[in-house]
Amino acid sequence: EEELAVVRLAFIATYGDVASRWSIRLSDETPGLPRVAAGIDSDFLAAIEQLAATTKVHLTSVQPYLIAAVNHWRQHFARSQSRWLVLHEKNRVCLALIDHARWHWVRCVRVGDDWPERLPELVEHEVLLSGTESAPAEVLVFAPEHPSLALRSGTRQPFHGLRLKDRSGFSPINDGQFGLAMLGE
Repeated sequence: EEELAVVRLAFIATYGDVASRWSIRLSDETPGLPRVAAGIDSDFLAAIEQLAATTKVHLTSVQPYLIAAVNHWRQHFARSQSRWLVLHEKNRVCLALIDHARWHWVRCVRVGDDWPERLPELVEHEVLLSGTESAPAEVLVFAPEHPSLALRSGTRQPFHGLRLKDRSGFSPINDGQFGLAMLGE
């Protein structure tokens, strides 16, 4: 309860009084380690739950895009290595550093249409801001609108694209932006 109260105060300081009406959750981490917090308007969450009940749709979970991606590709975040995860959404990317299976850095930045060409520089900038001393083992990129994301050679970090598995009635390329929402995890 104390941790949630501290997070709520931080959200209110960042987002204003609207955050006082949010449902807030924290990642499960050992005390003293960095954690990720997420908030959603309580009325909006109640409306989603009501709509699911009304339409007899089984609502498995409501979670942020970043958390859904980390949960889905958790096997990539081994305890012995550090990796950046880059998630592209229209006009922004979320960059997260998971270092030895622990949260180290999360930041979302606005980007233009040239972001794929600028991605190595964006990651280098985040490496500097995060205070990381060495380059991560690799950078994992999920950008469904750019399935053949070509990155310039000669970058410090190895970049690897992530794709969702093919499923009946689902196209990872055309429906990719909805893919993580449909995983049911």
